[in-house]
Amino acid sequence: MWSSRYTVEDCRVVAISTLKKQEIFYDGAYGIISWGTTPYQNQAELIIKLGTNGYIRFRYGIGCDEDRVIFDYSIHLTTTSCYFGGVRYWFMCNCGKRVGAVYLPPNARYFACRHCYGLTYNSRSVNRRSSFYSFIKLFNGDEKAEKLREEITRPYYRGLPTKKLRRLYKLDQENAAYINLLTTREGL
Repeated sequence: MWSSRYTVEDCRVVAISTLKKQEIFYDGAYGIISWGTTPYQNQAELIIKLGTNGYIRFRYGIGCDEDRVIFDYSIHLTTTSCYFGGVRYWFMCNCGKRVGAVYLPPNARYFACRHCYGLTYNSRSVNRRSSFYSFIKLFNGDEKAEKLREEITRPYYRGLPTKKLRRLYKLDQENAAYINLLTTREGL
């Protein structure tokens, strides 16, 4: 089913998990996130303030040179306790939802959760009954496997395959089974 709604994949995104992985998620941290090929036009400065009244301050511009509009605002953070200790951070969107990522769709001005913008996922618009779905699924599986291959820096730890390598093996097996199914069904 075709939809005119924007998808999460069309948007610029800032996720708590990404900030944690890049190790810039600490009190007083400052970072710049860039999107696309022209960093000056597609970048946001993030200033992080953790604690009881934690927030992330966003500062970015939209538009080109003389038409450029600068935005400067904060999104509050909240925490939840983890089962084995520590805390997990969340964005508190203006709508009151606790979310792990905020999005900036094309032609929008502020980051907000996907619920506020009514965003959907690309996978929701795929017709699974289509005759091309098999090929789309195979292509996406190959794409995921290739991305995972690039991410693996240490395939073995203490003589055993790492979790990423096991995931890659499983993806490769699924892709091989899918190719086998396609060739027998299509008579190729």
